[in-house]
Amino acid sequence: MCTGLRLACADGAVVHGRTVEFAVDLDLDVMHVPAGTTFTSGLSAGAGASWTTAHSVVGVGRASADAVMDGINDAGLTAGAFYFPGTADYAADDGGADGVAPQDFVHWVLTTCASIAEMRDRIHEVRVLAVDAPEWGGVAPFHYVVYDPDGTSVAVEPIAKTLQITDNPFGSLTNSPELGFHLKNLSQYMQVTPHTPDTISIGATPITGFGTGTGSLGLPGDFTSPSRFVRATLFSADHSTPATAAAGIQEVFHILNQFDIPYGFITVHEAGEERVEWTLGTVAHDPGAGAFYFRSYGDQTLRRVTLADLDTAENGHITRTSMGPAIGDLTAVVDANATLAPS
Repeated sequence: MCTGLRLACADGAVVHGRTVEFAVDLDLDVMHVPAGTTFTSGLSAGAGASWTTAHSVVGVGRASADAVMDGINDAGLTAGAFYFPGTADYAADDGGADGVAPQDFVHWVLTTCASIAEMRDRIHEVRVLAVDAPEWGGVAPFHYVVYDPDGTSVAVEPIAKTLQITDNPFGSLTNSPELGFHLKNLSQYMQVTPHTPDTISIGATPITGFGTGTGSLGLPGDFTSPSRFVRATLFSADHSTPATAAAGIQEVFHILNQFDIPYGFITVHEAGEERVEWTLGTVAHDPGAGAFYFRSYGDQTLRRVTLADLDTAENGHITRTSMGPAIGDLTAVVDANATLAPS
């Protein structure tokens, strides 16, 4: 599971963010990849596409790999991988020199492209292949969201063994099915509104609601992908416009709190065992400032890395830090006893 959304701010900035869910601890690192580094995507039987990064990137990926799977580059382009189970349909892994593993596609986009337009022009240069990856339990099923700095968004989805690019007018993304389904599914929720109706009449009898929020009756509250897409889209579309990007980042995290999956609430059966799926972490992007914000389930402290500062200090090598524990109780607690004063 994963849930992503976008917010526009009054100062012209556009910010976005997403949650990361899985049924095992992915051991996530936040990393800085400077321009000029080399990367080779591994295929099932050897090396695939290899390239030198044209853009520096800050984002998150697995500690066991150097590929950013969600991040921002120095042109303000943002991209992220979202699980796409049962729908992802890749070309066969034929070992081609243009082959890219699904978990490396975001890294290719962010390190080689400055805009969605450039990605569209160059996407023929690579093929995302059905690469067997034991660390993912087999072929990793993903689709992808990409944002220009102005908030223009597309989804890139492996369907019928090719990458299909679909305009994403709301900037939201969750999981299967494909984006086209989610956009059509919104028509089922035209009656949902943030406004609380006053008294209505049934015949000659006035009826008053139990309280505020009755306009949201019918909003799906479960954790399925279609329901989360509806909530993410309506929550962001109906949100009051934040004044600045900094305020927008705070609101992104507040909205994404609505998608936080408590540890133990959802279980899945995989490889003959029952596993817990939960929100490993949450990230947000301010592409205008090149700022990447993150927190983990086990450490709710909001942290930030800034691409411009890292590029200035860069030494030509990838640098990284842990995103934080995916479970635990390491969030800083401030003792407020000394702040109490007589009323």
